Amino acid sequence: LKKSYMDEQQRGVLQVIIASNLSKVYGTILDHFKAIDIANEGIKICKKFKLGNALPNLIYSVVWNQEKLIEMGVLSPNYKFEALIYLKQAYYIASAMQMKYMVDFIKEHVIESYGTEVTSFVD
Repeated sequence: LKKSYMDEQQRGVLQVIIASNLSKVYGTILDHFKAIDIANEGIKICKKFKLGNALPNLIYSVVWNQEKLIEMGVLSPNYKFEALIYLKQAYYIASAMQMKYMVDFIKEHVIESYGTEVTSFVD
């Protein structure tokens, strides 16, 4: 895909879609570091091509996989603070992109995983 002759913007869109899906797959088969790497690559592509609509999903993928690594004892619990910062970014991007489902999904995740009230999270 990277070497194809298609339009660069179209290639970026496809790469982001693939990165998002691959990250989810690697996370479900417990290859969390690979999932994080792929999601981060997708985030870089989003920034390059200004593709905000995929960013919340990719950021959430990074967070979810980090949380799994924390649960497994591979990452320090200190990463939870970083994860919460990422979730806040994903929330605001999803809100700006009018992605109501993702906004609600992130709110619910923060409440369940971090015990933080939604109002304190968004302030």
